[in-house]
Amino acid sequence: MIKLRTQTHSDQTFLFKLFTETRTKKLQLKTLPDEIASTIIKQQFHAQTTGYQTDYPDAEFLIVELGDQPIGRLVILERPETSHIIDIAISEEKQGQAIGSNLIKSIIEKSTKEQKTVTLNVDELTGPVALYERLGFKKMGITAGSINMQHSVSNRSHQEII
Repeated sequence: MIKLRTQTHSDQTFLFKLFTETRTKKLQLKTLPDEIASTIIKQQFHAQTTGYQTDYPDAEFLIVELGDQPIGRLVILERPETSHIIDIAISEEKQGQAIGSNLIKSIIEKSTKEQKTVTLNVDELTGPVALYERLGFKKMGITAGSINMQHSVSNRSHQEII
């Protein structure tokens, strides 16, 4: 069974492993010597971690678990009118099993009941834009290589009619 729990300091090793396996392709580090690639990954992980904590101090930092095993992370900022998905990552070995999709669907359902819009930003070149579109998200614009997407209550109604 999939469950969410609050991230703790003891999750840092898992989070670094998850970051490494889900970001290495995006950062295109395979052509670099291992030592340099490792340094860049560590720097990027540190930058993301401190950036999220600084930019989103009120966000929920959650670990996605299957049974008692961590398999992913979710960072979400709940506001009165929106649920903003800051980051979602599922370990490579668990990808393709609809875990991430079902997690996003549950966020959409909860937000719809609360009359809230769900927003997220996805990398223009390497992000799963088609997945988010299948889930009913609409492109709202592009900022610095990141596609701003949203799923509103009206998106949900339209999706159910189709």
